[in-house]
Amino acid sequence: MRRVHALALGMACATSLAGCFLDHGAPPTEDAGFDVPDAGPCIPGEPCDCRAVDLVPSGTHVVGGNIADACDPRDNPLCGYFGSPAHLVVLTRAVFVARYEASSGCWARCVREGACQSEAVVGCDAGECGAFAAGYWRDPDHALLPAVHLGYEGATDYCSFLGGRLPTNAEWEKAARGEEGRRWPWAAAPEDPLFIDRTERAEIHALWTEGPIPAHPAPHAEGDDFIVPIDTFPEGRGTYGHYGLMGNAWEWVFDWMGYYETEMLTDPTGPSVPDIPDTRILRPGYEYVWGRVIEHASIEDGVGARFYPHGARCAFDDEPEPLPMWETMTIGE
Repeated sequence: MRRVHALALGMACATSLAGCFLDHGAPPTEDAGFDVPDAGPCIPGEPCDCRAVDLVPSGTHVVGGNIADACDPRDNPLCGYFGSPAHLVVLTRAVFVARYEASSGCWARCVREGACQSEAVVGCDAGECGAFAAGYWRDPDHALLPAVHLGYEGATDYCSFLGGRLPTNAEWEKAARGEEGRRWPWAAAPEDPLFIDRTERAEIHALWTEGPIPAHPAPHAEGDDFIVPIDTFPEGRGTYGHYGLMGNAWEWVFDWMGYYETEMLTDPTGPSVPDIPDTRILRPGYEYVWGRVIEHASIEDGVGARFYPHGARCAFDDEPEPLPMWETMTIGE
């Protein structure tokens, strides 16, 4: 093993949907926290490839679901459900969405090269990060676990480092549900993609909590089992090939929080000002693939909540070149 240095980021990266590229010319600074293995070859498209992607095609798809007797947060501020009403979305161009959630090994490379700030993984000193202590992602043994505790700003910086961006809410849901409005990424097309009745919702909830289903370990697992390596459930892949769209880490998307309406939208990116102040969207690591979780993210500085299990999945407007998680790895044939 050899010790490596992190490159200091020479200029701030402005947050935008298009992402940004990085200045790697700044002088190196010491970071004594990384032991990087001589890991050998990395095959493009495998979990060691930080830019492994699957194509999500253009076209029309369903976002959200009409749930019988679901509460509406506009009428009831205590309602935590943000997945209705169902509506159609048109994506006018295809998008390449990361095959895997952001891994700890890929996040570590971003920090080593100065594009991500290790302080973006915070909240752990007070014991608020679940099973993992601050800096667990520095350990090569954790390289294939998802990077968690990421704030919105940290997730955005990570995707920019890769030359991409966070997916929009609509792009994420197309990857997860396909064109048919699937209830889970691996499920068959439902009879009615727009409407989910109480019986069907109860069945989905029971399967998630009682399992087994191909998305997460036993519901009452302890400790490390709350998150698993990013390629753990190949039988749970979505229609386009993506792993881990349900279960494991929650994933930030680009959009500010906006209430759904019923009209068809084209290439939506969310409201310019959130409908609930200072909130952006996480796509859940649990149960309802059409549901959304909201989390605080300051308009002024883009800093979001940074607690377990917030992670990331990136999107690219053009197919990216492979990038291994450790610079000592070589891309295979």
